[in-house]
Amino acid sequence: MRDKIWYMVLILGVIASVFGGALAFVNAHTNEVLEVRTFNETVLPTLNAVFRPYNPTNDFLKDKVKVRIGEDSMGRQQYAEIYFAKKGSDTLAMATIVNGRGYGGVFTIFVAADAKTHEIIATKTLQQKETKSLGGRIANEDEPFVKQFAGMRIEQNLSLKSEGGDVDGMSGATITSGAFTKAVKTAGELFLSQKKK
Repeated sequence: MRDKIWYMVLILGVIASVFGGALAFVNAHTNEVLEVRTFNETVLPTLNAVFRPYNPTNDFLKDKVKVRIGEDSMGRQQYAEIYFAKKGSDTLAMATIVNGRGYGGVFTIFVAADAKTHEIIATKTLQQKETKSLGGRIANEDEPFVKQFAGMRIEQNLSLKSEGGDVDGMSGATITSGAFTKAVKTAGELFLSQKKK
């Protein structure tokens, strides 16, 4: 009887190992495919539009750099990806995607800057859950709050004027304004640290 139980445990262990390995293999390959698909559908069109004036000749996905930016509240490592517009070995512009936490939850923004002048060339909200007529205005690229970042330098005091900085907040949406500004500042710091490397 004991031999039968051990035999069954051994067989179940082998089956679990085989299926576990198969699932890990499929997951690894699926993640890669999903990453490329997500990049092509959401990030690439924005990179093409923002980097077009630079006439880059490089492959954005192959040249990206993954940078550790800290830990989340659960202690998990967090990373950001930096994309480059290049001609040969000359880096012309950089872009990244960062998250912020507004009044309605986490939002995701795209930030790009000129690599030589350090001027911000674009900020674009990719995902947000803010209140439509208040913080949700960050999704509108014609919103004065969003437009003001274009032309600012990443070394500027990127904080709200109410905190002594250079950025005008949106009326009625102080939390979102502050979080968006902080996210832009984080992107600028990533660019500067990458240039030093």
